[in-house]
This record gives sequence, structure tokens and C-alpha cells, in this order.
Amino acid sequence: MVSSLAEIGLQRSSPHGDEMLYFADNALQVEFIGGLASFIGLANSELFEVCVYGINPFDTAARDVFQAIALREPQPHRYTPTEYLFPAAIITLYSADKQYDQTKQKRVIWGQIGLGNRHYLEAINALHSGA
Repeated sequence: MVSSLAEIGLQRSSPHGDEMLYFADNALQVEFIGGLASFIGLANSELFEVCVYGINPFDTAARDVFQAIALREPQPHRYTPTEYLFPAAIITLYSADKQYDQTKQKRVIWGQIGLGNRHYLEAINALHSGA
């Protein structure tokens, strides 16, 4: 994976061992469980464009991004600006704050959006249950 990301111009940013890698000036985070990618986190970057359900989460108010994802989940969800995991889609939102708005509007924007697999969800659930 490291060489294929480098081939498209996303250089590895800093070493974090084999369980977590960062690329593109730390805007792309990849976590591994058992040697397989289990989570990909994305922050705003000029190196790539991010789209979730038709919207750019880094150019859309945090509440609107939250609602767009929540509408597609089977259970209701309550907005929180710190961090959130939508368990059906295994989409995470992290750190909504005005500092992430790249426009002069200074809207509250998410700092990171992520996508995990079932292994990531199981690990997160185990952390929250104290297992």
C-alpha cells in the first residue's frame, strides 16, 4: 500500500509503526488490524477531494454533514461536535470546530471524516465497553 500511495503522489508523512500510517502531510490516516487496513481517516487537503453522500464534508457545516449521514442510518442520532461514530455505515466524524473552515465564513467544520470496517467497529465497541 505504501508504494502505491507514493506512486500517486501521497507520500508517507511520519512513521507510526505498522499499525498506523499517515500520508499527504498527515491528512490521510490508515489504521491496521491484523495487517489489514481497518480504518481510513481523511482531513481537508489540497491533494485530494472528499465526498460523502454527495457533499464535501470540509466545505459543509458540521451539522449538515452529520444530518446527511444520520438520515441514512437505521437508528436516530443526536449531534455532538467532539466525535461521532455511525455504526451502520462505520463512518466517523471528529472534532467539529471553526478552525477547520478554510473560507472567511468561519463555519463549524469537521476536522476529520473516517471510514472503518467491521474489525474497526468491533475494536471501538470493545474500547467503549471496557473489554
